[in-house]
Order: sequence, then structure tokens, then C-alpha cells
Amino acid sequence: EVACIGVIASNSATESEPITIFDLRREMSQAGYTNIATNVAVRTLHRRGLISIQTDKDYNGNNYEVVYIENSGWEWVEININQFTLREEPKLGSFGRVSNRSNDDIPF
Repeated sequence: EVACIGVIASNSATESEPITIFDLRREMSQAGYTNIATNVAVRTLHRRGLISIQTDKDYNGNNYEVVYIENSGWEWVEININQFTLREEPKLGSFGRVSNRSNDDIPF
């Protein structure tokens, strides 16, 4: 649950900024978690009142689910801030300099 609420919080600067379930699963997978781990974490966090799940619509009117972090969830994050990585070392590019490009950037 800690990793899941961390992903949600890192994608939500405010209470009105959700993350889609699709993006949440993708980011949790990139962090090494399975879909079942993500699903159980979402259900547990929702049952504890730390997140809410709502249905939103895209510009074509198709429904999709989004997750919002509740105030109680932000309070939990603030109390347990020591469980989260708040700073990463910059990635070094050519010649030992900090690179502003991601691996997906085309160098020309």
C-alpha cells in the first residue's frame, strides 16, 4: 500500500488532480509490482478512506476510472514521509554531466 499511495501522491499535486487506474498500474508495474498487488493496494487504501475511486469521461464520452488521494491520505503521507524517496541522484550524461534528456529523446 505504501508504494501505491506513493505513486498516487507523486502524480497528484492537489486533491483535484487524479491518476487513471491505467497509469497507476503502469507505474506500479515499472516499480516491480504485479497487477494483483496494485489491485489489492487500491482496494485496501479505498476501504481505509485514504483514496477515492471515481468514473470520469474522455472527450469521446468513454468512461474510465481515476483515483484521487483524500485529505486523510495526504495526512498519512505527511506523517509517514520518511517511508518515501524524496530525492533521486541526477543521471549523468556524456562527459559526466547531468543530462536533461531522457533515454527516449532523439539526440538531433
